Amino acid sequence: MYEKYFGYAMGTVSRYLQVKEDAIEIVHDCFIKVFAKADQFAKDTSFKAWFKRILINASIDQLRKDKKLVFQSEIEYHNGISSNMPNGQDDLQYHDLMVLVFALPPAYRTVFSLYVIDGFSHLEISKSLGISEGTSKSNLSRAREILRNKLKNNPILEKVK
Repeated sequence: MYEKYFGYAMGTVSRYLQVKEDAIEIVHDCFIKVFAKADQFAKDTSFKAWFKRILINASIDQLRKDKKLVFQSEIEYHNGISSNMPNGQDDLQYHDLMVLVFALPPAYRTVFSLYVIDGFSHLEISKSLGISEGTSKSNLSRAREILRNKLKNNPILEKVK
């Protein structure tokens, strides 16, 4: 099981924690939790979904412990990505996009990852992080704006124009 899911676990945790050693430690801790709480796994649930939730919660706990989550609480929300975004996003490789996401401040990166990549709702994010839904929406909006600006200056997109 460890060998089968280690890569998946590292991919999930690495979206939240940038230091590889921290991510490995969290992954190991999560495997221990899984083995210790195997009796709590609901058979009608996907193991991956259950494990992913454990990984994300442990990552958020680590960010809190390291005091890296500082949220902007202004209620300012712009839904969606601007329609004037340059075409050619498909030319961006996953790795290139993740480099831009990793460059976001931890709070923005966390909300962005939870909402866009992991499919959490703003209500779920607010409960997980102990923030208001408005703060979640505002931080997502700011993360998208930062990414939009970085994408405008991306050399790959310059070639597509």
